[in-house]
Amino acid sequence: MNNQVPQYPFGPTCFVTIALADPDSHLLLNEFDRLRAAVRLTWREQPFFAHAWVVLPGRMHCVWSLPPGDVALAPRWGDIKQRFQRSTGTAPDLWQPGWTARRLDGMADFAECVRYCWFAPVHMGKASNPEDWAYSSLYDAEKPVRQVA
Repeated sequence: MNNQVPQYPFGPTCFVTIALADPDSHLLLNEFDRLRAAVRLTWREQPFFAHAWVVLPGRMHCVWSLPPGDVALAPRWGDIKQRFQRSTGTAPDLWQPGWTARRLDGMADFAECVRYCWFAPVHMGKASNPEDWAYSSLYDAEKPVRQVA
């Protein structure tokens, strides 16, 4: 079995967690269409590929691949966060300072992170099955990998 993280035609693949300052906030869910619009606009300007994504109360997790030679996660997330914040009219302290990202190492790591994204709503008691959570890439995915726009 090949132990390489999927990168064709992509560059680095990372697991990312972004959180709101208030972990109990439902703003990401209540304003999901605005979040999606911020992501879509950023994707058009700075492409990436989302293998898995889940939006939860107070946070979101995703597995992204960037174009070959591109390692600029921070500008993409900065744009997404700023656009969402502006569109909702929320204060600058909406987001938890910083965020976590780590480059994936091998297929087992990749599969574990994708599974983590998809099962997070179940583990949090928000859904009985991963495919029931409407704020997940699994919810409407025809294939296990899809582009975000």
